[in-house]
Amino acid sequence: MRCIIWWAVLLLAAASLVGVRADRLPSSALPLRDLDRFALVPIDSLAGGGGDGDGGSSVDFPCQTYSATSKSCEELNGSGSFNTTCVISSSSSLDGDLCVYSTGSVEIQSHVKIICPVRGCYITFNVSGSIRIGEHVEIIAGSVGLDAANVSLGLHSTINTTALAGEPPPQTSGTPHSLEGAGGGHGGRGASCKVSNDTNWGGDVYAWSTLDSPWSYGSMGGSMLADQFGGYGGGRIMLRASEFLYVDGQVLAEGGVGSLKGGGGSGGSIIIHAFKLYGNGTISAAGGNGWGGGGGGRISLDCYSIQQDLEITVHGGQSFGCAQNAGAAGTIYDSSLQTLKVTGQIRLLSKSSICFGLSENPISEFELVAEELLMSDAVIKVYGAFRMYVKVLLMWDSKIQIDGGAKDVVLSSMLEARNLVVLRHGSVISSNADLGVYGQGRLNLSGPGDGIKARRLFLSLFYNIEVGPGSLVQAPLNEAVQSSLDALSRCNSKTCPSELITPPDDCHVNSSLSYTLQVRIIYYDVIFF
Repeated sequence: MRCIIWWAVLLLAAASLVGVRADRLPSSALPLRDLDRFALVPIDSLAGGGGDGDGGSSVDFPCQTYSATSKSCEELNGSGSFNTTCVISSSSSLDGDLCVYSTGSVEIQSHVKIICPVRGCYITFNVSGSIRIGEHVEIIAGSVGLDAANVSLGLHSTINTTALAGEPPPQTSGTPHSLEGAGGGHGGRGASCKVSNDTNWGGDVYAWSTLDSPWSYGSMGGSMLADQFGGYGGGRIMLRASEFLYVDGQVLAEGGVGSLKGGGGSGGSIIIHAFKLYGNGTISAAGGNGWGGGGGGRISLDCYSIQQDLEITVHGGQSFGCAQNAGAAGTIYDSSLQTLKVTGQIRLLSKSSICFGLSENPISEFELVAEELLMSDAVIKVYGAFRMYVKVLLMWDSKIQIDGGAKDVVLSSMLEARNLVVLRHGSVISSNADLGVYGQGRLNLSGPGDGIKARRLFLSLFYNIEVGPGSLVQAPLNEAVQSSLDALSRCNSKTCPSELITPPDDCHVNSSLSYTLQVRIIYYDVIFF
């Protein structure tokens, strides 16, 4: 009963504050879109962690500078220059890697084919301008990379690395060794149709450590005889556009089809990095069909905006020998901002919880938008960065836990409760990365066990902050020994911190101090017990 009365009192207080200070929110405090991270960056920065024993491999993408495999526009039967605009109007069949590295743009006209039919062969276009691919164009190789400001793939055109994989990572078992015609594994396990196989699985999965930047070839399917009858694994594709990526055709890194005596190959790897991804095409790293279906591959999407008309798939291949047991699906890693948005109130009660992200790769961004967020004996767990925009946040015996993996690459989390924030009965907001909490009204930590903790903490713009007996506002965290030493050295310094001399525009960045408290001087009230 006391809990119900407490909620009622707080809601009445919130109602009196709603709208009072909404018009005072400065434009600089509005959420800023992180456009800069979609600028072209070195391939090395996209490399996934390898060396953990699961076959993870870093992105060893070629053609980052002019090399011996670089070609001129004329050598590709084109007109113009790669330093301005090269128009390719005739097909080319290659017997080795192709590297185009230039400051201009590329236009590949309709019905042109650029093919390197050698497993593991590279075709790479790395230009500063745009890449425009017309209709019915085919680009085929073991690995294909397009890197430009804007990239467009026309209707019925194909970027295809299906069944053209090079060698999969060492010390992996994606290709089945038993003579049962099982499918190859990669993002998902291959299927086995042998009755004596207790698990019904063929080739194993690998490259778990590189979900956000997969760059492994798919694996070959197994065979039922000493000769090889399994399909080859899928290749690798990387498409990077600092602005727009338009896909109206097909982007394929699928496993090859096996036979009645061999399993399907597993799907390969696809990395998409763009500000906006849109179109009506298909992006697939599916497993190949075979006696046992191949497992799906891996796809990573790092885009600010993704149009939902695209078909993106990593399904396993069908099994000829046992239709009920297909290859397992692969993985699709989407690091774009995920949003939970309601027009009214979100209530989390009685041991309920919301969880965002993957604990193995806490680098995504998540957003929660509502009028009010009420939590009682509840948990919100976020792996990555968390953005929250509400008018009222009320927490009773609840937790908001943000795990950024203690990585500097994770963006700061920002929690805005514009009118009222109340933590009570042991409620805690915590982050092992950077955290900003701001609002236009009141922040109240009521008593013992209530707390706000972060590696770096920024409290901003509240007109009333009350930290009750036994409550804690803390930065850095206890385990951050180096951060504590760093903070101590800065406290002893006679140099004024830069953000106090020139406050950042967004009021969230705490670039030098572990803990910053900013209040509105015209009517502030800060109380610590």
